[in-house]
Amino acid sequence: MKSILFLAWFALASTTLVPQQTELSNPKNFHLDKNNIAEKQKKGNFNEVQGILYLIDKITVYSKIDSTKRYTYTYDEKGTIISFLYENFYNGKWVNCTRNTYNYDANWNILLDFYEEWQNKKWAKYSRNTYAYDAKGNLLSDLFEKWYGQWEKSTRYTYTYDEKENNISCLYEEWYGSWLNYGISTYTYDENRNMLTKLIEYSIDGNTGAFRDTYTYDANGNRLSDLSEYKNNGQWVNDSRVTCTYNANGNQLTYLDEEWHNGQWVNGWRNTNTYDANENQLTFLEEGWQNGQWVNFSLLTNTYDSNGNRLIYLKEEWENGHWVNIHRETDTYNSNGNRLTAISESWKNGGWVNTIQNIFIYDASGNELNHITKKWQNGQWVNSFRYFYNYDPNGNFILGEVFSWVINQWIETDMAINFKDSKNKSYSYGGYKVEVTYTHITSAKENGEQESYELDCSIMPNPATDYIEISYSPSREGSGGVSFEIYNVYGVKVLSVGEIHELPLHNSSSSKGEGVRVDLSGFPPGLYFVRLGSRTEKLMVIR
Repeated sequence: MKSILFLAWFALASTTLVPQQTELSNPKNFHLDKNNIAEKQKKGNFNEVQGILYLIDKITVYSKIDSTKRYTYTYDEKGTIISFLYENFYNGKWVNCTRNTYNYDANWNILLDFYEEWQNKKWAKYSRNTYAYDAKGNLLSDLFEKWYGQWEKSTRYTYTYDEKENNISCLYEEWYGSWLNYGISTYTYDENRNMLTKLIEYSIDGNTGAFRDTYTYDANGNRLSDLSEYKNNGQWVNDSRVTCTYNANGNQLTYLDEEWHNGQWVNGWRNTNTYDANENQLTFLEEGWQNGQWVNFSLLTNTYDSNGNRLIYLKEEWENGHWVNIHRETDTYNSNGNRLTAISESWKNGGWVNTIQNIFIYDASGNELNHITKKWQNGQWVNSFRYFYNYDPNGNFILGEVFSWVINQWIETDMAINFKDSKNKSYSYGGYKVEVTYTHITSAKENGEQESYELDCSIMPNPATDYIEISYSPSREGSGGVSFEIYNVYGVKVLSVGEIHELPLHNSSSSKGEGVRVDLSGFPPGLYFVRLGSRTEKLMVIR
């Protein structure tokens, strides 16, 4: 485990070109972005609809080749995640697997990441990460410990900063009765906070080494060069060098890679880009250095419509002194800029041959509803895969399904299902179906007053057959009436009652049975969403 963490630190330290906090902790915890939580909270990265912040509550993943899995999140009143639960569905019931619990300081900086595993029908301690910060919220240390009947130290990262809050060092240590240094990375910066040097020094099992990168920039902060060196017998030795040029808009024009060989720089490869007046990339030329001269490798060419949507992507390769077509993709779009079709072709026997066709369908809000992939077989398009997506009335992703075309019918199949939450964070799960539910919190004004309020509402019966009765009581007096709407799973409004006013709840002893009755006799069976003011509830119609 320790060696894995060191290699992760080394990889990050070796590739990072801009100052950032190193995100390294228990490898089993993949679900919490602990570096910038405070910034994300301050900027309000959650989807806010009518003063409500929508947060993922549960993600359920169904699979043909694996067990059904469920991931559950809980939050505090500010929308900060405080726990993460992973479960598997076995023998007709949900079984705990792992759990993460998080603690924060008043500035939303994570202080503790506590990881447990379900063993012998109870939660067993496994590991924890403890974090410390300076007064400005910069991460100072990350301590990783494991449980062996007591907490035992394992690894530690320590960070330092300059007066401009640039990260100037990251020390990695492992515990063997005392802390042993395994590696340290140090950084320097110019007045504009561009990184000038990056030095990595390490010691593993008695083997020591060091690497160094030196950067230069233009007046706009674009990186002009990157010189990489390594230390050999106490001397710095050149390894590789990258040199770039840019146009006035900061778009990269050329990228030159060289290697140090026999005491001199030797060209490796070169990339050249061109752009149109709207800064869309037109061409990308890749060349390699062979026998003392530049030789063409590949050429990518793009064309665009007046809105900047890419219409054609063409790849060519250099063969026997001329360009040869390899691959072409042609795209079409609707008036909103959403891609409708993408047709891929391959160059065979002197002509273009269809290979793949992708078709996309969207709702009125631009959410992707269907994605159908077809393959070209025997002179015609044949179904291959189909993705089906649903959203709630607030535009939150709630369902993804994938099917493959087998013997002239669509069959549920396991593939990657991708979606984004209201923070624009990407998720990817392997299975044939993914369901997502949400919870919400009420946002607050800067002066501490609540922007909106919760409705204590009742929808009965649910599931329903022919009708439902709606009653509600707002938690704040003087709120007046609220709107009432029903949406189907496609996000289409199928019923709007207009404004209803406060009604006693069904579970009130003084008003049992009172409410607004809504006729559902014309509704097809299925899942619906009832929106009462700013609150949304699920409704199932059955027959």
